[in-house]
Amino acid sequence: MFAGAGVANAEGSASAADSGAPASSRTADSKAGSQDRRTESTSRADARLDRAARVESRRAALRREPEPEPDVERTDVEAGTAEAETPERTSDDVAAPEEPAPSLPVGDDEKKAQRVDDEVPADAADDEVPDESTFVQSIETDFSSRDDAVVLRASAAQNPWVGAANELAKVFDTLNDIGTAVYNLYTRTMEFLAGPLRAPFGSRVRAERSTLVLGDGVEVKADWYFPTSTRRPTGIIYFQHGFLATASFYSATAAYLAEKTNSIVVAPTLTWNVFDLENYPLMLPHTYRAIADLFTGDREALQASAKLAGYNGRLPDRVVLSGHSAGGGAAVGAAGYLVERGEADDLAGVVMLDGAAFFGTMATALAKIPTSIPVYNLAAEPANWNVYGEASYHLAKARPGEFTGLLLSGGKHSDGMQSASPTVQFLAYLATGFSAPGNVAVSETVAAGWIGDLLRGTHTAKFYGQPGSSLEILAGWWRQEAEVLSVETIPLGSLHQVFACLLNPAAVDCRPAGRLAA
Repeated sequence: MFAGAGVANAEGSASAADSGAPASSRTADSKAGSQDRRTESTSRADARLDRAARVESRRAALRREPEPEPDVERTDVEAGTAEAETPERTSDDVAAPEEPAPSLPVGDDEKKAQRVDDEVPADAADDEVPDESTFVQSIETDFSSRDDAVVLRASAAQNPWVGAANELAKVFDTLNDIGTAVYNLYTRTMEFLAGPLRAPFGSRVRAERSTLVLGDGVEVKADWYFPTSTRRPTGIIYFQHGFLATASFYSATAAYLAEKTNSIVVAPTLTWNVFDLENYPLMLPHTYRAIADLFTGDREALQASAKLAGYNGRLPDRVVLSGHSAGGGAAVGAAGYLVERGEADDLAGVVMLDGAAFFGTMATALAKIPTSIPVYNLAAEPANWNVYGEASYHLAKARPGEFTGLLLSGGKHSDGMQSASPTVQFLAYLATGFSAPGNVAVSETVAAGWIGDLLRGTHTAKFYGQPGSSLEILAGWWRQEAEVLSVETIPLGSLHQVFACLLNPAAVDCRPAGRLAA
């Protein structure tokens, strides 16, 4: 009925104009058309606002495909208003209601409804879906949709846990920036004081420096020590420095081990900024895994680094992992990952120089390593630098009745940390205590004796003994007593116990100390 009236009205208006109809008739027709357009505009706005409300309800729910529904037929009123919008349409056009109507001026509310109507299909807008929780929406949201990304951000802002995590990440980044600045300043100062890399005077070893690619493409400095003997090198020694140190702190130690064992020594410098996760901090497990990766497959990274250092031959297959302090803990951790991956066939053993580890990683790594692979520790007297003998304790506990190392009588943490730079050596002594010359000599002799035996498959009896027994070791003019490691704990004062718990919270009694005999 409304459609017929609209067509008749349109035809009448055209006829009146052609025949010169009176102005009053044209005015009446114009008023009628305006009234029809206002009625149509109001109807469309109401319909679209109602659909917009349903769309917003839809946005609040999970984005899932609606089940197909039959198309909703347009009402007579909609059909009538659609035709009323086009006064010049013919009777044939009435049969095609799907043709879009011309644009009409609309208010703000109608524009919002139009935008929602353009973005969402009509059948999706008509679905009624129950509201879901904001948390579920934040999980299931389609990140490619700008509207859904806004919803996700709003949900995250209202979630106190996400907000707390963001604040914690900011604190972590700040600590990383501070730690990196301190590490860079400290390292550059130590390298300046150490001067160019060199072996000690009289050493028959060539020392070179290059870079080594670690893990996911991180380049670190690596010091190489090549024996000048004409014999083929017996093996390769990976030597890792300790906390608050660099490879230059061990230039004399590394050169001694290379010469006495006829082995190639590589000593990388790693960051000890524990917050700098991307650059493999010295004390964390993912760094141990990256070190282990150097000795898997064809060892391309190691071979390339040695070539940069001037070595054109093929590196030996047999390897000993070694390190001082936290570097000793890193050596044990890397050995654990090599065994875990089935790549330990060429691993001759592990030698720690007063080793230490943090966060309970020592016991975890030792549990992976079979007793057929020797692990030794040349320990100093229990103190805060070696976490009160933590490595000795866990090592002797993991391998009861077996030889696991020695404790040097009166030993200092710096016994196994000898540099060719007098300035660097003096600073190391200031931090860790001044070592007796006899302890330094015995420490080097025992370490070289153990590593040589491991690489050659020999056994030098004077360097071993039964747990709990004592040995006298002669090194040149020096004779020093040493005690074979056994499982004994030491009492700690309250302050020392707090320190031990902070470094190894996983310990049952927060006392990872391993004192041997009183």
